[in-house]
Amino acid sequence: MSSNQPKKYDLVLGNQSRASASAVVLGGIEGVQRRLSTEVIEHKIAALPSALNYGEQGLTLVIKALNDPADQVKEFAHNLLKNRNELRVKVALREYIKRWYSIRYDGLYKTNHIYDERRKLEYCKYLRFYPDGTLLTKSTNSSVEQVEKLLCKDNFIQIDTYKVFNKDIKISTEKFYCATDCWGKIHMHGNTISLNPYDHYITNRRNKDNFNDAYEEYHFIKL
Repeated sequence: MSSNQPKKYDLVLGNQSRASASAVVLGGIEGVQRRLSTEVIEHKIAALPSALNYGEQGLTLVIKALNDPADQVKEFAHNLLKNRNELRVKVALREYIKRWYSIRYDGLYKTNHIYDERRKLEYCKYLRFYPDGTLLTKSTNSSVEQVEKLLCKDNFIQIDTYKVFNKDIKISTEKFYCATDCWGKIHMHGNTISLNPYDHYITNRRNKDNFNDAYEEYHFIKL
């Protein structure tokens, strides 16, 4: 039987936007490749699970989708692969995280404006990461240009540190009387980081994905 014969998990496609009465039935690995080559995100996502029914050749297509132009497709491919144990899959996933979820060092991360009711003061929080694991933080109502000059290692006595674990980030602050940690999430492309500043107050915490509602979003500003 030809590999082009449709199977139960193959789709019927017409043009790229919708199936029609004259649609062609695309079967086998060729049909999966055809769907993945379209510009329609929904067709690509629908094709990815089918690709895994075609052995190593199909697995290669899903790995390739980790670098698809559409973020939704990349994420869907990642979710399909993240629990697999093949060495080439693990290598591809490491490269995927490194490429699409890396911290950026060419600027600052900044929150939206925060209003302190007690002090009647509006300010923003800033983060500046360095590749060596150093993190500088500042809460101020100064301009971005002023903060850029302030967030310099030579100007700081208190320097925090950070470590990245796949899409997660752990920030450690050491003071003379205690040390505190908080966890965060790095979003795709590294343009946004969500931090839970109250993480260290939660005892016996086992799941760092549980942010409750106590998180702050920092958005990247290129300098």
